[in-house]
Amino acid sequence: MHCYILIRKASYKNKTHYYAVYKKDNEYEISYYVGLEADKAKIVFFENQSFERPFAIYDLKTDGFEKLDSSLKSLIDGRVIMKGLKAIHNNEFAESISWEG
Repeated sequence: MHCYILIRKASYKNKTHYYAVYKKDNEYEISYYVGLEADKAKIVFFENQSFERPFAIYDLKTDGFEKLDSSLKSLIDGRVIMKGLKAIHNNEFAESISWEG
């Protein structure tokens, strides 16, 4: 079965690259947003585009969540974390870092 997750750049502000993560196999509905903070090596998860009050923060240095709202945990797809890790590690923040496969 072919499956994709669209992860498209939404904005860039204060050294953070923000991406919209679309619902699985749906290019029209956004599930949540992530902020990729290369200087802090963190992936920050947000419910909306205000990019305030993250519901989760993944720390690449410790390879784990430093913050995680258990009621929203099911939203997070490990493939989004993998794409964020790769972008931060390679310091390459393309317009799309989508997952296909």
